[in-house]
Amino acid sequence: MRRAARGRGGIVVIDGADQLVDETARDRVAAALWDASIEASVTVVISATDAETARALLAAAGRTDVPVLELTPPAEPARALSTTEVNA
Repeated sequence: MRRAARGRGGIVVIDGADQLVDETARDRVAAALWDASIEASVTVVISATDAETARALLAAAGRTDVPVLELTPPAEPARALSTTEVNA
């Protein structure tokens, strides 16, 4: 993680941030992202099943004013429209 974030501009992808359940591991990832934002221009993409997990990791890395794209499934499954067949 630290090596990837240390590049001269680029992208770092963290897939499954929810899996960082160990506080020490989460802190180390946040510190690496913090260092990367100081040293270079790095784009960070984080996936998580809970958007708040991603936001918390970004905030710990000093990235609080960032756009977040939250893709949440609808609360209820979409209902099929009822149709009436007319034979002419």
